[in-house]
Amino acid sequence: MGLEDRISRFPDEILVSILSFLTFEEAVRTSVLSHRWKHLWPFFTGSLDFDDPDTMWDIADEKKQLKVERNNFAKRVNRILKLHQGSNIDQFRVFFEFNRYSKHRIDGWIDFAISKGVKRLELDFLHQQRHAKKQTCYTFPH
Repeated sequence: MGLEDRISRFPDEILVSILSFLTFEEAVRTSVLSHRWKHLWPFFTGSLDFDDPDTMWDIADEKKQLKVERNNFAKRVNRILKLHQGSNIDQFRVFFEFNRYSKHRIDGWIDFAISKGVKRLELDFLHQQRHAKKQTCYTFPH
């Protein structure tokens, strides 16, 4: 006797609302459930949380290079933001070491968050206090 999938009978709006109670990673994982679920995660409205503490530890231990990993991290964030189709998000978090040379990327992320009516914006660009010079810090526009 096969099990009936009653949840998939709900309208997309309800399914997207259900996804918002999950973490972003969990919401993306639902895309393997069926063809219909594959196209729902881009409408996720919960918390977009970008953090990679394992990579930061590897950088601190000199197992990885900060410049390379900073670029990889930013590309990953931009790829996800480009795919996001939801009209709003509850929270937008970025935790990674960035500096003033990343300003154009960070400005774009802030613009994205504002355009999505973000309720909570949390940015942490100095995981490691290796760079105490003022010139390496990000400066908000205006």
